[in-house]
Amino acid sequence: MKNDIKLFEQQKVRTHWDVKEEKWYFSVVDVIAILSDSVNPRDYWFKMKVRVKTEDGLELSTVCRQLKMKANDGKMRETDVAQTEVLLRIIQSIQGTGLGLSLSYDIVKAHGGELSVETHEGEGTELVISLPIKFEVI
Repeated sequence: MKNDIKLFEQQKVRTHWDVKEEKWYFSVVDVIAILSDSVNPRDYWFKMKVRVKTEDGLELSTVCRQLKMKANDGKMRETDVAQTEVLLRIIQSIQGTGLGLSLSYDIVKAHGGELSVETHEGEGTELVISLPIKFEVI
């Protein structure tokens, strides 16, 4: 399995495939940079963690982990990463984008997965995400 940089909207998202857990991890700051158009995505991420904790009582830093990933300066640096399910929750918390589901779909498709939505009148909506255990990077 190859760790690589994925492109969304012509911008990079650093990724990591954890062989033991059989899960993809994505750089949170890279995703925030794409969705928020923030000049400082790290600052946006910090403020978002505070806001989500205040509003929802959820500490995003407890559901994320840190991995060393290559930074823009070429050095390996600790980076907040999230697995797919957590990343989708983070995307929902990014204000004003309206792109949450669209980007989620792109991320799932880029990793060979499927995303489907089923709505049941009077009951709610179910979002189903299926990701392959192994994925070939082309």
